[in-house]
Amino acid sequence: MHVQGVSEPVYNSKDIASNSLKQDKSITTLPPRQLQINEVIQARSFEISSLETALSNATEYTGAQRVFQTLPRHMRRRAASYNVKRLPMHIRKRALVQMSKDKTCQNLPKHRYKKRKATHLSEEFMKRPAHNKWLETHVWHAKRMKMVEKWGYKLADHPNDKNLRSAFRSSKNQSVIHDASYIQPIELNGPELVVVKLLQSFLDPTFPNCAQKDYLNGSRHLVTFFHKQASYPAGAIGLVEILWKPNHQVAGNALTDIRTVWLFTHPDTHERILKLLKEAIELPTSLVSNTPVSIVSLKGEFCRFEFCGPRSHAILSECLQLCSENTDLGDVNSISHSVWQQLYSLISPTSVSPGVVLGLTVQDPRLSFPIKMKSRNDAQPSFENEQVQSDVLSLLKEWPAGVAYQSSIWDKESRKVALDTRATNVQINARRSMNLIPGTPLAPSSTDSRIPILLIHRANYYSMQFSRGEYSDGWDLVIPRGWAKEFWLTFIFSGARVAGLREKRSFHFEAAIPCFPYDYPETPTYDDDTSITCAELEKIYNRTPKAKRPNYESLQVPSPFAPLFHQLEPSISHSIAEIESVCTIFTQPTTTLTESAQITQKVSTASSDLLPGKSTTAPIVVLHSPSLIQLIHNLSHALPTYTALCSVLAEKLTALSYKTGSLISSDVLSDLKSAFVRVVITPIKKGAPQERGIVYAATESDISTWHSLASSMVQYSFSSQKKASTLEESDANLDDIPSKDRILGYLTTGHFSLRQGQGQAIGCCSLAKLYNAMQVQNAVLKGSMGLTSKDGRVRVIVFVRGITDRICRPALLEIIS
Repeated sequence: MHVQGVSEPVYNSKDIASNSLKQDKSITTLPPRQLQINEVIQARSFEISSLETALSNATEYTGAQRVFQTLPRHMRRRAASYNVKRLPMHIRKRALVQMSKDKTCQNLPKHRYKKRKATHLSEEFMKRPAHNKWLETHVWHAKRMKMVEKWGYKLADHPNDKNLRSAFRSSKNQSVIHDASYIQPIELNGPELVVVKLLQSFLDPTFPNCAQKDYLNGSRHLVTFFHKQASYPAGAIGLVEILWKPNHQVAGNALTDIRTVWLFTHPDTHERILKLLKEAIELPTSLVSNTPVSIVSLKGEFCRFEFCGPRSHAILSECLQLCSENTDLGDVNSISHSVWQQLYSLISPTSVSPGVVLGLTVQDPRLSFPIKMKSRNDAQPSFENEQVQSDVLSLLKEWPAGVAYQSSIWDKESRKVALDTRATNVQINARRSMNLIPGTPLAPSSTDSRIPILLIHRANYYSMQFSRGEYSDGWDLVIPRGWAKEFWLTFIFSGARVAGLREKRSFHFEAAIPCFPYDYPETPTYDDDTSITCAELEKIYNRTPKAKRPNYESLQVPSPFAPLFHQLEPSISHSIAEIESVCTIFTQPTTTLTESAQITQKVSTASSDLLPGKSTTAPIVVLHSPSLIQLIHNLSHALPTYTALCSVLAEKLTALSYKTGSLISSDVLSDLKSAFVRVVITPIKKGAPQERGIVYAATESDISTWHSLASSMVQYSFSSQKKASTLEESDANLDDIPSKDRILGYLTTGHFSLRQGQGQAIGCCSLAKLYNAMQVQNAVLKGSMGLTSKDGRVRVIVFVRGITDRICRPALLEIIS
C-alpha cells in the first residue's frame, strides 16, 4: 500500500542481480544444456525450407518485377502482361492480383458475332498460302519464331528469344528438333539395273556406289552429290539422299525385278533434278529409252523432323510407342521392332552405326501425351545381363538386314488409311475424360491409327572423323503427311528445343561442316540465294548515310556484297606453264630468300593474269569428294607442279568411271585445272573472320614469322589456346592491304565459334593458287613436313581480312570435303 509522504526505494539492475544470487546460493548449479545440431535441423526442416523459398522469391513476390518477367526466356510471350491465359496456371493468381492494382483500364473485348467464324481453322489456314507454301507446323512456329520466305516455303528462321548460345548448349547436352518437311522425295520405279545405270550417270563417282549391297537392300541410305548428266566434276546441282525400298526376294533378277528408290532433295533443287531425270529417260540413245521407268514427285506426301544432340535418342525411345504385332494387318516388322527395343539404353545417337534405316509402326502419339521423361541420371544404360550387353554390341558392329522391310510407308494406300483413320482432338479428349485417374495414358484400341514411320540415322564423314557428331548428327524421322502437329507437340513437351534455319546453319558451323546451300558456291541454289542477299545488302548500304557506312573503295573491296569466285578461275591455256616453272625453282635447295621473294612476286603477277573469260552466271567447279581431298593432302609434298596433280586426279577419276560405270565429263582435266576446294580457317592468334571475307596467300617472310606459333596450334589440334597464348605475338605490320594478286578465295560463313572459343570460318579457295601457296610453304620450311598433322592433313598459313577491315590477320587453312 502506498503511503503518502513516504518515498519508495529505487532498485537498479545491479541490486536485483545481486539479490537473486544471494537467494540462489543453496541451489546446485546445473551444467549447461547441449544442443544436437542434426536433431534441431531435422525438426525445423520445414521452417528452414520455407525461409529459403521466401528469400529466393523475395524479388518475385515483393519487388517491382512483373510476374511474366519471372518466367524463363523461352516461355515469355509478347502480350503476356495483358492476357493472363498466356501464363502458366500456377502463377495466374499472382498475375491477376498485379493487374487489379494497375490504374490503366483494360479494353473490353470486341464482339465477334458479326465476324465470320471458320468451321475448321486448319483448312482455312491451308487456303491462305499462295506462292509460299506452309508447313503443317507453320501456325505453331509463327507464334514463336521469325518466319522468312525461302525456296517457295514459309520457314522458321530463328526463335524470338534471339539466344543462339542456349541452342548451342542444347545441341551439345540436350536435344534439338528442326522441322525439315520442306525436304521431299522423288520416286523412281523400274528394273534394278536400269535405275542404277540412270543414277550413276548423275552421281559423283568418288562417293560410295548406290548399287552396293547395304544400299540396295534398304539397310542404309546414301548421301551423295547430284550433277548434270556426264558432266562431273562440273555441273553440280546439290546434295541428294538415296533410299532404296527393301526387296523381299533374296536373289532376284536385276533386269526384270521392279525396284523403287527415293531421292530426297532440297526444295530449290527438287524441280531441277526432276527435270533432268525426265529428260534422261526420254533420250533416244539412253539405256532406259526402251525400258519403262516412272519418275514421280512425292512433294507434300511426307513430313520430316531432324534431331541432334545426345538426348535425342532417349526422347525418340520414349515418344515412339510401338504397335503390337497384328497378323491380320501384317504392317509390323518384328525384326526392326526388336532392334529398336534393344537400342533403348543408348545414351547418344552417335553410338549407332552411321546411315542405318529402321522401318517402324507406331501408335498415335496423343494416346500417351504428355510423355514423362526420366532424368538423365535415372536413364543411364542398364543391361540385364552380359548376354544382353553383348547382343547390343554385336548389333552396333553389324547392322542386321531387313530392318526396313515390310514398312507400309512405301505404300500410298497405307499412308492414306493412316490419315483417314486419324481421330480428332475432340474424340481423344472425350476418351481422356473417361479415365479415373487424370493424366493416365489411353489404352490403344483396334480403331486407332497405326502410323508407319522411317527412322534414318544422319551422319557426316567429317564429323565422324573428328568426333563432332553431337552438333549435326542424329536421327531423321519421316512420317506420312497429316501427322506433323501431333508428333511435334509430343517432342516439344518431352524437352526437345526448337531450331530454325539459323540454328541449323550454326550447328554445321560449330562442327566445321559446310551447310547446303550457304557453303556450296558451285550450285545454282547458292547463286540464287546470293543474288537475293546481295540485293538486300545493297539496299541497306544505299540508304545508309555516307558518313555512317564503310568506304569499300578505300578498303579495296571490289564486291562487298557477294564473293567474286569467278575472278579466281584461271584460264587453262594461259600462264599455267609459268606457275609450274616457278614451282620447280622452289625445289632447288640453293634458292635464297631474296630470290624467293622475286619468284613469289612473279607467281602473283602470273596468277593475276588468269582472270575469267567466261560468264559469271556459270557455277564454279568445287571438289567435294573425301577421297580426292585426302589424295591432295598426300601428294602435296610429292608433286611439285599443279599440272602433275591434276593429271593424277584425272587418272583416278577415269579409273573410277570404268570401274563403277559412272559417266564423267570428257574434259575432266580442264575442269580440274580450274577447280576450287572447300576450306576451314582458324585464326592463329586472335580475330573472328566474317562472312564474305577475303583469304590471301602468305609470303616467305610471313611464313617464317608465324611458323612457330602455327606449329604449336597444329601440335595441340587447335584446341589448347593456353599453350599458344604463352608465345608472344609477332610485331609484323598487319595493316598493309595485300594486292589482289594474292587472293586465294573468299569466306562463305564465319564468326566466333562457341565450341573452339575463338574465331572460325568456312570458305572456298582456288586449288591452283592454294597448291602454289603450299609449295611455297614447303620450300620455306626446308622440305620438312611443316604444318602437317598426325592424320596427314596439311595446314597452310594464310591471311584473312574482313570486308570492313584493313588489318589482315594470320590464320591456318585446312582443306575439307
